[in-house]
Amino acid sequence: MKNVKTFAKYAAYGLMISIIMGAFVHLYGFLFDSFYAFQDLSVSTKAVLLLTIPNGMHLWIINNIERYTNHTNPYYKIIFGLMANYWLGCILSFVVLCLVWLLNSIVSLPFLERMSEDHFFSLSLLFGVPVGILIYLKLKNVNNNKQ
Repeated sequence: MKNVKTFAKYAAYGLMISIIMGAFVHLYGFLFDSFYAFQDLSVSTKAVLLLTIPNGMHLWIINNIERYTNHTNPYYKIIFGLMANYWLGCILSFVVLCLVWLLNSIVSLPFLERMSEDHFFSLSLLFGVPVGILIYLKLKNVNNNKQ
């Protein structure tokens, strides 16, 4: 029951953050870019609901990242460690890909001509695995050096 309450709490936080993000998209559309101004409400609702769980999971990971090594359940350590490393790997790879895309606006990079936002999201989810493994290995090395 405790796990269900925790999931519901972080899902509610994720829903609130998703609603705020959707409001910013609509506000941006009305103020700056007319492409986003008259977006269909059903599309916005679907986007908010799709982002609820990832946003809640992100908040849960950030809340538990410092204390997961002290947890008594070994399965919790393994599952949380895998999720946290993958999630951080996705975030870092997305930031790096966005910086490369920004570089493309300054200097023409021919391999990025046909790339869209969907490709960057997919690549960041794909690159989250090797970057997460690198984060895990680096954290393991740091923890071994502390001992």
